[in-house]
Amino acid sequence: MKSDLEKMNDAVSALLVKRGILKYKTFKRKPKIVTGTPIQLYFLKIFQNQLWASHCKYKDSDRLFVSPTYDGFDVLNILSDDANLVKVFSDRGNREVFMADMTPKGLKGNPVWQELSYVILEYTSKGKGAGEFFFPIVAIDCHFIKTTVGKHDGLLNGLISEYKKDGASLTPYFKSMRTIDQAVKDVFDGNRPGPLNPNGKSKNQSFDNFREWLDSQSEKPEVLLAKFFDKLWPGQNVQTLIEKIKDEKDCQKFYNHVGQHVMSVYKDIDKFDQLIIIGKTKLVIIEDPTDLSMFKTIKFKWVTERGGDNQSLCDGYVNIKIE
Repeated sequence: MKSDLEKMNDAVSALLVKRGILKYKTFKRKPKIVTGTPIQLYFLKIFQNQLWASHCKYKDSDRLFVSPTYDGFDVLNILSDDANLVKVFSDRGNREVFMADMTPKGLKGNPVWQELSYVILEYTSKGKGAGEFFFPIVAIDCHFIKTTVGKHDGLLNGLISEYKKDGASLTPYFKSMRTIDQAVKDVFDGNRPGPLNPNGKSKNQSFDNFREWLDSQSEKPEVLLAKFFDKLWPGQNVQTLIEKIKDEKDCQKFYNHVGQHVMSVYKDIDKFDQLIIIGKTKLVIIEDPTDLSMFKTIKFKWVTERGGDNQSLCDGYVNIKIE
């Protein structure tokens, strides 16, 4: 007779097979086994270990404080029933989806699910974006297919999709280049549009100082900016960006304009239809990066100094924050 742990592990495998994350391999004279890539099988183990730990933690809790349904088997039964899953990916356009709306029916306030969902939502690995395994488990309208077109994560309901965690970096150029420090020296006379990489070499610089220097030069700001971007991202069309930032005095607005431009370029590079940014309390889904006006909390940080930064992205990349 199988132990509860073995039964739970089998049930987790069955759920992930049902949701298209794993597959069964059958044999004539041997029990069937689950198969998948090493990343998928490692996710299976993470799911099993966390669910069992939370199950053991809550299954025998004081019934005055913890519902009798707060155990791992009940969570699996709820997740296995299509009728309990949410529907959030069928809409189109730029939009926000709050994590509270990503909770399957019957699991709201369930501590086993709360602990498990945090772990599986956070799971990332090389070639797997955050949420890529989580969404098919909770959303009935999430049909994910891996594809080899572009550098994105795959097809979500027919839309080529890229997943990023809150704070992730977006690349501004189709190849990696290390030119920003020299471009700042050559064009801006060493005046960097801070804030700066904390590991960098430049000190006591700020956006305000950069703006003051830019406005004090004999050449117009748009001319200097054009020279700078030509060294930073050769051949890239930055005229619209320059028009937006040439007179911008506010650092965050300046960075947001740069970030919006980089996001549009990034979409063209990776050839995706939608970018999904995953925060702690919500998802931000962006199909049209040219109009981010509906998102009141999005902020970009433009990384303007390479210094000790070992990111493999091209210089001038941005980090995006949604919360």
